[in-house]
Amino acid sequence: MAQYGLDVDSRERVNRWSHQWSRESGAKKNQISQALPRTQKRRTGTPFTACLAHAEITLCGNKIHRIRGYFEHNEARKAALFERAPLFPFHPSVYSTALEQLRDGASFSDVRLKNRREYRDFRRDHCDSSKSRFHWILEQDSRSLYHQYNRLKGVTVADAPEVNIGSDKFNATLAHAVFHYSARASRERFEVAVATDDMNRAAWTYHEGRIILDGTCGVCDSRVLLFMVVDENRKGVPVAFLLFSAPTGNKQSSLGYDTKILVHLLRKWVDSLNKCVHLHGRPASAITDTDLKERAALIIILPGIWLLICRFR
Repeated sequence: MAQYGLDVDSRERVNRWSHQWSRESGAKKNQISQALPRTQKRRTGTPFTACLAHAEITLCGNKIHRIRGYFEHNEARKAALFERAPLFPFHPSVYSTALEQLRDGASFSDVRLKNRREYRDFRRDHCDSSKSRFHWILEQDSRSLYHQYNRLKGVTVADAPEVNIGSDKFNATLAHAVFHYSARASRERFEVAVATDDMNRAAWTYHEGRIILDGTCGVCDSRVLLFMVVDENRKGVPVAFLLFSAPTGNKQSSLGYDTKILVHLLRKWVDSLNKCVHLHGRPASAITDTDLKERAALIIILPGIWLLICRFR
């Protein structure tokens, strides 16, 4: 899309076209999503004139299969004047700098902090800020930024996790790190548990100390359960990522986030470690938030463990 100048994420802020209706068809039939005109906050510079001009682009993989539509604006649209200043697109270097940070594991807050610092540095060296290559990255720009980042990784966010797991871009390292996988079936969840060899070695080395459990990280309609241990430098080291979706019929993973699924995944993790090296002893303590489901699951799998409340909660 970007090669042919049809990248919606980078062009939507400055064009005279507005998104009024869309239809997506995939594996599920009759999967239709409609978007009404944005009456609360309109970003385009011109008023809405009920112009019928539209373009329909059909993609097959990463190639454009067909372009059709009605490409003539009505007279009201042609005569429309700008009511508000349109948002100008970022210079490509702004996105390239932000994407490099995301590849290095930076958060969106870190991206915005560096962006503001570079903008101030430019204004300090140049009087005319309108020619600046750097513009502030706002909160609403995260959508476009993360879409570009996901495309670089070969991940289609419009597809469900169970579809992405079968990508044609096979990664042998990731496949070897998956110690538990359950495909989505009728009345079942989609489950993936990941731990690399380095993560397993960290678990074997530090498992008798302190572990940290955090299950508050939501990814789309799924949830990631993060396990970390504390090393000799008092730094957190991840030892397992447990990803699971909401049960079939639930739209949000929080509706199916219970002690039962946590016990199931924690037992899978402990069993996978014992298959390689039997764990002598158990963790002395665990740090969680005030979530009773997480605390109950830890007590069931690791009886006698001391549970500590995270000081930042």
